[in-house]
Amino acid sequence: MPAALIEFSEHGLPATSTDDIAKRGGVNKRMIYYYFGSKEGLYLAALESVFENLVALEKKIEVGHLEPAAAIEALINLKIDYYLANPHFVSFLSTENFYKARHLRNSKKLDMFKTPLTEVIARILKRGQRSGSTGRTSIPSTSMFLSVHYASCISRISTVLASSLDAR
Repeated sequence: MPAALIEFSEHGLPATSTDDIAKRGGVNKRMIYYYFGSKEGLYLAALESVFENLVALEKKIEVGHLEPAAAIEALINLKIDYYLANPHFVSFLSTENFYKARHLRNSKKLDMFKTPLTEVIARILKRGQRSGSTGRTSIPSTSMFLSVHYASCISRISTVLASSLDAR
């Protein structure tokens, strides 16, 4: 799988060849087809693996002991750190955005990828409302999730541009 992650993220789905993946991975090309059925099947397995890893981290994060603002910051940092440590994820995400999630929609694991962060964010916002620490009380958790995702992407962009677009 590491060879497929590298090849797909460096070359994209259309330009990646199973010959190159097999060579990089030190495996027989026929084994790729045996286990994954096609290049697209291997792509989907690689795509699923990067999502599985992120969701696993999201499920582990403990922010209940933090103040709401610090908890949101911890969520943003989790995503930033994951993106920086796993550049393949960003490539796969870009590819799936380009293809309008065509491959991801075919995943039998799609329900597993529904991020637990929206639930965590909802709990953080409720705590903030109860304590009066959030200035706005009607922020939907999905809107906050998108903000967390956006903030983490800004950091990724600033890393690529080698400039600071955030206060991190």
